[in-house]
This record gives sequence, structure tokens and C-alpha cells, in this order.
Amino acid sequence: MATVADILNYAKGLANAHTGVDIDGAYGMQCVDLPNAISQKFFGKALWGNAIDLLNSARGVGYTVFTTGYPRAGDVFVTRESSHGYGHTGVIIENYTGNGVLKTIEQNYAGVGAAQYITRSFPTHYGGTIIGWFRFPVTGGSSGGSNSTPSNPNTQGDNIPDISYGGHTFKSSDLRKLIFQCVQRNILPGGAIAQLYLESNFGDSHVGRVDNNWSGMTGTAQTRPSGVVVTTGSPRPPSEGGYYMHYATLDDFFNDWTYTISRYLYNVAGARNLEDYTRGLFKVGGAVYDYAAVGYDAYIKTMRSVYNGINSQNGGILDEFNTLWSQGKLLKGIGNVEEIVVNNMSFIFNIKGDPSWNEGTMFFYNGAINKIQGIHNPEELKYLQIIWKECTGRDLKPYGWTNKAPVYVRVFGTLQPGNDKESQIMKQLERLKQQLEDALEGAV
Repeated sequence: MATVADILNYAKGLANAHTGVDIDGAYGMQCVDLPNAISQKFFGKALWGNAIDLLNSARGVGYTVFTTGYPRAGDVFVTRESSHGYGHTGVIIENYTGNGVLKTIEQNYAGVGAAQYITRSFPTHYGGTIIGWFRFPVTGGSSGGSNSTPSNPNTQGDNIPDISYGGHTFKSSDLRKLIFQCVQRNILPGGAIAQLYLESNFGDSHVGRVDNNWSGMTGTAQTRPSGVVVTTGSPRPPSEGGYYMHYATLDDFFNDWTYTISRYLYNVAGARNLEDYTRGLFKVGGAVYDYAAVGYDAYIKTMRSVYNGINSQNGGILDEFNTLWSQGKLLKGIGNVEEIVVNNMSFIFNIKGDPSWNEGTMFFYNGAINKIQGIHNPEELKYLQIIWKECTGRDLKPYGWTNKAPVYVRVFGTLQPGNDKESQIMKQLERLKQQLEDALEGAV
């Protein structure tokens, strides 16, 4: 597999020789020929269409497409041009640092067909606006020169960088643990990272350092619904009373916290942007409780400020994480949704406020056979979750629903659990059996 350096050396070789490439043999050296040649030469995939079509073409062959964040060396940008409908494209040769300047190599620029070095403004340049960029599946990290920003996480090496903001650092080794849980539980990674800075400055609070508790989770010694065992930690302020939970490791904290905010007490799982993620922390977004007393409107303002600050000081890394996560390409090789295929939709759930469902019971929906089974005790739940994860590599997703927002009515109205052919036959047999017994009793 090719590296970023391979791509850059190829493009620079053309520009240094004042020549270019005509990969399709049509219309001479067009702008689109350069990324198409790289795609075919290094990755064996042909791209179709004009420059304006490249994002869809790249997405179709499995390349990662970005519309927000900071482009990196080796990426291919696409513009929409005001003067024509064909678009324009080129190869980025240095990581973008947020300074409004993008260095590229482009063909068919300003009437010159051959590849040439261009310094363009970002995102708009002489009537052309960059609408996105895509990334080849390179190996190794970024090779963006002296202005390199954090390395590309969409690589076989999974080089997740440290993130620093406000004098506090989220170490790469710990960040990887959090992102793993986000991938497992379908949580927007940029939202989780911003929230943990807001709550504890990336664990630099007293409770974060002493108890591995980065979000101020409260309670005494217990086995959490996630299965994580906690002990009694530091006392809370006298005016509040009680204790913080103590986690043996950060792994335990990230596991329990993401379980709690995903679907158990809060509702952030599946949110695709910061606003929906934050809304899921409050009752207005389907949470059982409000995460903070200030309410959603105040909390989202702080979240936006923190998110934007972290993002701008770390090369757009939060936007990049979110894009890779949304496309199933974050953390390749350690639980990526691309690599683990679960062939059915199965989950556990609890329903409150509906007399048709015992709100004290957790239920298991088995998508393989389209049936619902009650879970009788915590031990059953514990082993079901353990075995499910061992067999699939993923957590069994929990959902909590109420009759005030009866999502379950719509879900099961579509799934029709127990409405398969075998179940219908068994119901018919039971009905016939009952009719026969009734007839025999009547004859006597």
C-alpha cells in the first residue's frame, strides 16, 4: 500500500519536470487526470466523472470524504467554480494549519495543462470554492512537512495524536481508549472529547486525578449497570454531600461513562453533530435526567466554545474524528464497524410507564429470530453482555424508552417480533389444539 510520501513524490516529480499526466487519453492533461492517475497507479481504482464528481466517485470506491475540518498532505480537494460546471481539483502537498493558505499541485490551472505548484486561499480562491476533499487509504502517518499537524488516524498504524488545549493534554494512549468506546457505542467522538474537557480539563481535576473519574460520576461502591465495579471515592463538597465513584482504571471509567451517556440514562448514541449530542444529555433530547442544572441552552454554548477551541488548536482533529467515525473508518483494526459485521439487529431494552411492559424487567430483542425474551435477573444480563461482546467484539446496545415518547411502538410496529412464519404456524397449531380440546369437553 502507498504512503503519503509516495503520492507527494509522484505529484512533485511531474511538477518539477513541468509535465503532467493524461490518464484517460481524452482532452489532454486535465485537472482530474492527476488524482485519477494517483488512484489507479497506487490503489488500483479508477475514478469517474469531471472534477465536480470526484467526491461521489471517491466515496463510491471506499475513499474517505471530508467536508469539514483541515485537509492534509496527500488529500485531493474539489472546488465548485463560478465560471463553469466542471469543477476543479488538485493534490494538497502540505497539511492545512488554519491560516487560510493551501499549498497544492494542480493540472490545467490558468490555461497551463502541466502540473504546477499553486498557493491558493482556503476555502475560496478566484471564483472557486472548495466543497470537500478525499483521502486515499495510505499507510503510515502524515508527511506534511515542517507545518505538520496531528497525523492521519485513517491509517493502518492508527496514529492517534495527543490533543492539547488550555494547558491540558489528552494523551494519545488514553484518547485511543475513549475513541474505542465511542466506536463501540456509536457516540460522536468530538462531542465526548469536548465534554470531558468541559467536565474535568481532560482529567486534570482533583477527582479526575485521584479517582480516574473525569466526569464527576457520583455514588458509593457498587457494580454498575455497565458491569464495571467501582469503589467509594473522594467525598463531594459538604454542601452537596455524598461521594464520587472511584474507578480502578481509566478503561473502566470510559467504559462506564460511555455506557451511561449512550442510552442508559442519557441519549447521545447516534447523534451526528454537537447540537444533537448535547441535546441527548438533557430531557429535551430524551434523557432520563438533565446532565447539568444550567440546562441545554447554556450547556451547548459552552460545548460549542470548547469544541471550536480544541478543534482550531489541533488542526481540525475533532472534525476529522467525527468524519472518520461517521464513515466507519475510525480506529481501523481494533473494533472498527467496517471490520466487525453483526448480521442481525439485536439489543436490550427497558420500557417505563406502559402497563403492557414490566418496567422492572430488561428485555432482549434477538434480531436473528425476531423475538423478544425477558431477562430474569442481573446474572443473566451480565453473562449475556459478556458472551455477546466476546462473540461479536461489540457491546450489546441498551435502550431505555418511556410511554411519553413511545419509540418502541414504532420500532416493534415495523419489526413485528414473533410475526415470522414459524411463529404464525405455532400459533395456529395452538389455536387448533385449544379448539379440539374445547370440542372434546363439549362432547362429554
